[in-house]
Amino acid sequence: MSRVRGTETGIEVRLRKQIWKAGFRYRKNHMVEGIKVDLAFPRHRLVVFIDGCFWHGCPLHYTIPVTREDFWRSKLRANVERDRRQTLFLEQKQWRVLRIWEHEVKKETEKIAERICRFLGNGGRPKKGSDFRVVRAEDSNDGAKRIFHLQDLRDTNIRKRVNMIREGSKQR
Repeated sequence: MSRVRGTETGIEVRLRKQIWKAGFRYRKNHMVEGIKVDLAFPRHRLVVFIDGCFWHGCPLHYTIPVTREDFWRSKLRANVERDRRQTLFLEQKQWRVLRIWEHEVKKETEKIAERICRFLGNGGRPKKGSDFRVVRAEDSNDGAKRIFHLQDLRDTNIRKRVNMIREGSKQR
């Protein structure tokens, strides 16, 4: 885990370059209201988090760890809970919060940069739709499917369950 980079990742740098090229200035890895954010636009009161798919429970790319399942389950659940607390706290303090998945930036860096610039340019609000995270994952009884229990980041009462067909031998 010591080799996992928390800052200056390739996708962060690519996204920042696009935003800079569009003429918007930001603070990187900046403390806002006591919370370290990936990108902060203080004048616009917008913060951007780039969430890693594994570390933050991406509904599309989350994988069940093969070893030390209890440790990872509690670690990842704590990450999701921290994301929730931070998002709600910042919104309460009148900050606009935009959370972007790592896979979105990898595939569509320019589109994501344009989206951020739109929020900055016209003072728009990031949509407060559902932002689901994996809070629990398990294998089905027959072992052919994975069952993901998802929960909305902003409203813990909004939950859903997703069955996914298990792929490849890499997964357990």
